[in-house]
Amino acid sequence: MFNDRTGSIAWLQKTLIDEIERLRPYQKAASQATEEAIINDQRQMLIAMATGTGKTFTTVAQIYRLLEFKFAPRILFLRLHRRQPPG
Repeated sequence: MFNDRTGSIAWLQKTLIDEIERLRPYQKAASQATEEAIINDQRQMLIAMATGTGKTFTTVAQIYRLLEFKFAPRILFLRLHRRQPPG
């Protein structure tokens, strides 16, 4: 781990996701589920959300929290974009 795991988890649990004002209720639920999985040592996760529901904003907010609480020195975020065939 990048920093003291116990201290990082304590910070994450103390600093509520509600502090990010623009997150919608379902975005907060997705972020909380992700954080719980991380706390429980789950390393692979998939967050699936419908088109137009703010996936990028949710992910950026989550990455900010993970970097802020110093759980990891870096995070890789991949986005798959499928192009529609013309016509």
